[in-house]
Amino acid sequence: MARLTVTVIGDDRDHLVATLSGIATSHGANWEESRISELAGKCAGVIVLSAADAKVAELTSALESVGGQLEVAVQPAPDVPHAPRQRLAIHVLGNDQPGIVHEVSNVLARAGLSISTMRTECLDAPMAGGQLFEANIVGSVSASFDSAPVRRDLERLASEIQVDIDLAEAE
Repeated sequence: MARLTVTVIGDDRDHLVATLSGIATSHGANWEESRISELAGKCAGVIVLSAADAKVAELTSALESVGGQLEVAVQPAPDVPHAPRQRLAIHVLGNDQPGIVHEVSNVLARAGLSISTMRTECLDAPMAGGQLFEANIVGSVSASFDSAPVRRDLERLASEIQVDIDLAEAE
């Protein structure tokens, strides 16, 4: 059994997931995991499929034939060891300014936190006018990770760039 990573990006249109899942199903593939989002009129996603070795070439060709609707790339999925990991949630909220993502992600990288998901957006600040920046990040760290040092670094950063940053165990 082969595992494949399928990446897709293209203009958001109705029925894209139905099209992709139909191709997978018609080739006997199992849809194991996916992250698909729409943003700024584009649909982007990563999908993990498993399929019989004998079906991989045919499945890959069929997925790549979606061409006119999406850019599709199919690659073998790497074997990733599943060591026990701890999940952390980071929430950032403050006045929008350049560099927030860079500053926060640098602190997290130095701490050894791997970002699993990140969602950011700018919102209207209802009382003060202007824009608020909000980020919701979920990351993973080793099971023995000590969050105290990264918590201190995030508190220092929050003070420097004048945003609120909360760190908690993710559910």
